[in-house]
Amino acid sequence: MSESTGVVREPYPIKARQLEVVRVEELSPDMRRIVLTGDDLEPELPYRPMAPADHVKVLLPDEATGELVLPPMGERGPLRPEGGGPALRDYTIRAVDPGRRELTLDFVLHDHGPAGRWAIAARPGARIGVLGPRGSTIYPAEHARYLIGADETALPAAERWIAEAPAGATVEVVVLVRDASSERPLPDRPGLRLRWLHRSAGDDLAGALIQAVPTDDGDTYVWAAAEAGSITPLRRHLRDLGLPRERVDVHGYWKSGEAGHHEPHGPEGARGAGRPGPGGGRGPGGRSGRRPGDDGGADGASRDASTTGTGTTRAEPGDEHRPAVVVPDDRRHLLDDPHHGVLAVRRADGSIIVTPMWFAPQADGTIRFTHTTRRGKYRALMADPHLTLLVVSRTNPNEYLELRGVLAGVEPDPEGAFFETLARRYGLWNGRPPSDVANRVVLVMRVEQVTEG
Repeated sequence: MSESTGVVREPYPIKARQLEVVRVEELSPDMRRIVLTGDDLEPELPYRPMAPADHVKVLLPDEATGELVLPPMGERGPLRPEGGGPALRDYTIRAVDPGRRELTLDFVLHDHGPAGRWAIAARPGARIGVLGPRGSTIYPAEHARYLIGADETALPAAERWIAEAPAGATVEVVVLVRDASSERPLPDRPGLRLRWLHRSAGDDLAGALIQAVPTDDGDTYVWAAAEAGSITPLRRHLRDLGLPRERVDVHGYWKSGEAGHHEPHGPEGARGAGRPGPGGGRGPGGRSGRRPGDDGGADGASRDASTTGTGTTRAEPGDEHRPAVVVPDDRRHLLDDPHHGVLAVRRADGSIIVTPMWFAPQADGTIRFTHTTRRGKYRALMADPHLTLLVVSRTNPNEYLELRGVLAGVEPDPEGAFFETLARRYGLWNGRPPSDVANRVVLVMRVEQVTEG
């Protein structure tokens, strides 16, 4: 087969639909397939071959009232009310039947998040909101071998890989689930090699994939999605191995302790930190499946703490109900990779201070910077806590993220520990703390608005 042509993206106008359940199928003790239909479901809803990671966002009815209110749609997506509105969760498009106007999504079942609870209770006639997709991410179809790794959250995408990979290609799939009871029949094809791993036995998805990654065959495409932290060793291995970005897409579909985690699809995913859950929503309870707990990780406990002053941590009023700000999947790598950011703050006289900054995204959705109390930027932030971070791709100046937010906290770093963390992240640690280490602090940014380009 020929050299990879890379990923192709086809945009699609974002739409909001109110759909209802028409059929429910039990896949395993952990997962349920739910088929949706409705007059709002257009026959042309994208379902492209070799686009196994395409996904929609689901909006759930209010658990207390049963009310389902679709957000108004703007040019760039849903218009969210002040305060964020109901949380949206990503779910892989498992199947589309345009003739019957049916959309199939797979959900991970759990009772510690609204999506999991909705899926457990779902019966024909139950309503749900579906937004998107923004388009299709179409992977190259000319490779001789496809190495696919998935946990529960990425099983729907893995099933699509099996079904849609080009004829004649070898497809090797490694799947991590809870235990043997969570295994279920997957599509079959000539050349399929399927291996199940069990979390209960301590099996390691990243380790198994690292062993299976080729070193010199030149014709393998690697795609993997799982919990962001668990998949990081694979990403590092592929980066060290020097596999071309056009042949790699690795990302976290969910992140333990974080609701609404996202990462990119496409070659940049290999450079990102880990992106969304299984057929039911990312994460074992969502994007697929979403994460095991789509409200904040495997245990479903979301966190949103902020720090004020120097070293005092407190929860902002209402933060516990504040939905995570969603970073678009195909821009998540701009945060997870060590790109330099440009941070802008406003002085008391209205003028703007703009400087390049190291930064690190956190599991709780905040962004952290290292800084010193002796600089003008710090003094400006003490007067006006609003700030904007611009991150531009190193290879494509038209690809960027603009994050607007507020200073949620300041933490002392008198020994320069976080400075060292960032210096190592950017490959610039020289073994010595900065000369102003005694005045070092960590600035914590809570993101409230995301713009992509």
